[in-house]
Amino acid sequence: MPRDAGHRGQRVLSRLSARRKERLRSGPTAPRPFGPVVVAKAYRLLHAIFTTAAGDRLVRRNPCRIQGGGQEESPERVTLSLPVVFQIAGAIPVRYRVLVLLATLAGLRWGELIALRRHNIDLEACEIRIVETTAQLDTGKLRAETPKSRAGRRMVAFPAELVPEIRWHLERFAEPGKRGLVFVGPRCPAPALQLRADLGQGLRESRGAWRPLPRSPARGRHPGLYWRQP
Repeated sequence: MPRDAGHRGQRVLSRLSARRKERLRSGPTAPRPFGPVVVAKAYRLLHAIFTTAAGDRLVRRNPCRIQGGGQEESPERVTLSLPVVFQIAGAIPVRYRVLVLLATLAGLRWGELIALRRHNIDLEACEIRIVETTAQLDTGKLRAETPKSRAGRRMVAFPAELVPEIRWHLERFAEPGKRGLVFVGPRCPAPALQLRADLGQGLRESRGAWRPLPRSPARGRHPGLYWRQP
């Protein structure tokens, strides 16, 4: 064991502030500015870091010893009925109507929707080819990426009833050209950079159309309603 291993281990532990140590000892019930799922994932990561440090003899033992500290219990996601989905699609700005319908009826993720291009939509076969997605960086900017797995690159079918809606959208709102983006914001100079904010604003303004949904008092939205992420 290196001579300074104990000193280095103490130095690692000293970097954890007293407040963080207290939260660590208090377990998952301690008040935190994050949700329980984020806390559980962070705890598992911290546990793995200290396990490696203990294996390398940088610390004497792993201080993460809370039973069940890394277990997460996510509430079951809410499934909206089709009438509610069409209420939302009809109440928000019309340029986002097809986006909501494809997210629901084709199961596309948010990153796949805003990366969707004209040439990836086959209106005759009622299919969408998913070959691109979009990731949002910490700076708020969007970066084009390929799907993370082979399963992410796929063909997705959509109902034939959506063909007139999609065709109408492509004629009025999509970027021109075969590689033009299907969904873009009305004001942003960079395609889709502010699309999510514009859509959120539209949802807030049209909230009266979907008031039957129970909402979180703190956030003014349904606690289980969210966009599927890439």
